[in-house]
Amino acid sequence: MSAGAECLVRGARLLTRMVGADRTTRARLATELHAVEQEADQTTSTVLHRLDRTFVTPFDRRDLYALTTAIDDCMDALDEAADLMIAHRLGDLPADAGAVVGGISRCADLTADAVRALRTMNGSNTYRDEVVQLVETARRTYRRLAAEALDGAPDPVAALRVTRVLDALNDVAGRFRRLADVVQSLVLQEA
Repeated sequence: MSAGAECLVRGARLLTRMVGADRTTRARLATELHAVEQEADQTTSTVLHRLDRTFVTPFDRRDLYALTTAIDDCMDALDEAADLMIAHRLGDLPADAGAVVGGISRCADLTADAVRALRTMNGSNTYRDEVVQLVETARRTYRRLAAEALDGAPDPVAALRVTRVLDALNDVAGRFRRLADVVQSLVLQEA
């Protein structure tokens, strides 16, 4: 599961770089992010197959399944956001989109640390709280940016393209929130 969480970190960093990149660089970074997503899918598959064949596990099977699939869902959402940036051929994103993605990247870092700490149960008691705060900040920024993009937009189609990408970023943030709940549940059960 740590390998999957590390893929989240790499994927989030690539997405962060995509926000400020030109179209050509953005396309290259999206290809790299997709490769990381495929690596994460392989990791998910490996973990789930091992889980199916292992008699004794460090945590309940359902909890390990929930954690593994929540990590995979975050990675899939990162990949989808990258795909939408490319599919909609966006030029510049709103400046504060970088802050949303920066929060997502920080969630990925915190999650990787928390998942590694599950082995010893020496994790931070503030992990979930930090993720919730980052997600709430990202969501407030998302709502403002979406409203600004649509408010009196001279090109409604371009505004809709931007809001589709912003929606995808909001979805990524929400998935990290759900992942933090899964990790917190594991910590509480094992405490």
